[in-house]
Amino acid sequence: MKTCLVFPPQIIPTSPPLGISLLKSYVEKNTEQKVKNIDLNLFFHNNVIQNFIDGKFPIYSEDKKNNKSIELIKKSLEIFKKQEKSIVTKKSKSQKSLSDFIRKSDFFNPDVYNPCANEFLYLFDKIFNANRPLLESFVNNQAEIGNALAPFTKEIIKESPELIGFSILTTEQIYYTLALAKKLKQETNAKIIIGGASVRLFPEKFLKYDFIDYVIDGDGEIALKELIEGKDKSKIKNIIYREKNEIIKNEQQNIDINNTPPPDFSDFDLDNYFSPKRVLTTLTSRGCYWKKCTFCADYNTIPMQYRQKEVNNLIKELKFLKEKYKTNYFYFADEMISPMMFDKISKALIKENLNIKYYTQAKPKGFSLELLKQMKQSGCTTIMWGIESASQRILDLINKGTNVKEAEDIIKQSHTAKIKNAVYAFGGFPTETEQEYNQTIEFLKRNKDYIDLQFTGLFRLTEDSEIEQNPEKFKIKLKTKSEDEFDPTYDYEVNEGISQEKSMELFNKNYSFLLSLNKFSPFLGKFRDHILVYFNEK
Repeated sequence: MKTCLVFPPQIIPTSPPLGISLLKSYVEKNTEQKVKNIDLNLFFHNNVIQNFIDGKFPIYSEDKKNNKSIELIKKSLEIFKKQEKSIVTKKSKSQKSLSDFIRKSDFFNPDVYNPCANEFLYLFDKIFNANRPLLESFVNNQAEIGNALAPFTKEIIKESPELIGFSILTTEQIYYTLALAKKLKQETNAKIIIGGASVRLFPEKFLKYDFIDYVIDGDGEIALKELIEGKDKSKIKNIIYREKNEIIKNEQQNIDINNTPPPDFSDFDLDNYFSPKRVLTTLTSRGCYWKKCTFCADYNTIPMQYRQKEVNNLIKELKFLKEKYKTNYFYFADEMISPMMFDKISKALIKENLNIKYYTQAKPKGFSLELLKQMKQSGCTTIMWGIESASQRILDLINKGTNVKEAEDIIKQSHTAKIKNAVYAFGGFPTETEQEYNQTIEFLKRNKDYIDLQFTGLFRLTEDSEIEQNPEKFKIKLKTKSEDEFDPTYDYEVNEGISQEKSMELFNKNYSFLLSLNKFSPFLGKFRDHILVYFNEK
């Protein structure tokens, strides 16, 4: 069965998608079938930019502003995309290395990088906000935008697939996926499957649309393989489907991640992504080893239980990826990696002298200065720390399992180890007082010398989290949920603490300070893989 797996718009494409790369490698290793992967998200971004540069749609009412915007977008292409091809003509064999050249490029000049990043984000925000209602109207038979979708569905149809799978990582991709799936169903006889991280939030809802044949809820490798092989659908675990107007949800299972091959990125043009260095994403585990945070929608789910990759298998995978794709830049995209696992990984990387650079995320608990220095030696460039709050009462209510003093010590020790620190924090958690909000701001002020990048925002209540399931415990009253069935967040009223409106007011009051915590650019959080490129090369 000829199969196409698609990564849909709209996420900033700084590196190739991991999910469909894992699926392709598993299917091709375990069957005689071939899978074609299509990064439609990258195709979409390149298509939009070309049309914008060609003047096919202005985003400003004044020509002068549009012309300035076009120049900034052209410059963003120059500094964001891989530069080796253009550099060849600029150096002789004896001249400086690519890394030396990149360090001196405009990518590292905030006066160039920040306007380009800002304009890039503005362009695609405008595109998303314009497309979103049109896509939803098309999906719900209220508008016809088939011609606009044709350039994108054409990329899939030309492969003549019998089965088309969409991998949805974020909720922003949902309506693009649904619209593309509907258009493809009109034009082909292919079976259509969807899966991915955001599908787990509300898997059954997708089957209200008759152009969706199967939903994969959880690990997709075995389910996809068996669908391709034509196995009886009633016996395929991790799938949901319709049967005589009834939604059937099959038994769930987790795959042994130590029995899976490395991801296969071979269908992608790795030099076409919006990063001046190739960055590949991989996983050292699946699931979350903590899984207790009260704001998390996965806290009580059965699928996606925590599984670690054996370190020797991880090292083999990294060696393979480094050699095959000619890069030593990696993002360990685990939900969270424990200090014990980091100890094993970093020791193995040092022993093997693998010479990779990586960034990752972690909870600030259990990390010693010795471990952090070891991680730095192994290639760790940046850690994104889940600080959340500097109020111990709020941390306990989140059930984060951390304490403020240890988190503060770890950030300082990470800085001493010469690892760059990015911190996540938010205000407005249910029952939080203004004084407790300000404790987080004071924490950030005390530690500003040790913070290189910050992601600070407002708490959002997510469907199926413990808070949403037990609002009385958190002193809130749920408001009517959004009319958008694929919006997983709720608004709510508070019985204690600051309101959502007050939280926004405090955020705006501290916005200038929060921006100042970013040592280079506040946009690195949006262009995620630029974190690794900047902090390593610089």
